[in-house]
Amino acid sequence: MTKKFILTLSLLVISIISCTLKVIYAISTNEPKWYEKVVPGSSSNNYWKSIAMSSDGSKIAAAVFGGYIYTSTDGGANWTEQTSAGPRNWYSIAISSDGSKIAAADYGNGFGGYIYTSTDGGATWAQTSADARYWRSIAISSDGSKIAAADNGNGSGGYIYTSTDGGYLDSTNLSRFS
Repeated sequence: MTKKFILTLSLLVISIISCTLKVIYAISTNEPKWYEKVVPGSSSNNYWKSIAMSSDGSKIAAAVFGGYIYTSTDGGANWTEQTSAGPRNWYSIAISSDGSKIAAADYGNGFGGYIYTSTDGGATWAQTSADARYWRSIAISSDGSKIAAADNGNGSGGYIYTSTDGGYLDSTNLSRFS
């Protein structure tokens, strides 16, 4: 790659986020260096499982396995612990391109978990009508109107589910693929 291409690419990318077992790291396109981000209210023992970012990089949602969901509206400079969905075994999280709609997959305990959605950037959460499953991955369309989720079938082979009803995964609007 040429330096001009790299510079152009760096201007398009606001930031890249990665998570490890205990802390969140961010890299800015202004400086090619990773920075540890302290998330207030979170424990140093957090198991950060998944992270997602709006298309402009300003809104971020991060999920802790065995804990809460955290959101940022300023590219990760400040974080809010979102407690309305409760502490769960969050396994995957997805965010719409404008950051207003978030979907999160709870792996569950023993009997599987549920899919939760937020339409206000993570301030409030609603459990969808999707059955309890061992949810492993979730994706949301850029406008937040469609959700796809995958379960692992508790080791016996899972399915992919899609919804076109605003992500509620209502059984009447749910498609299953094996």
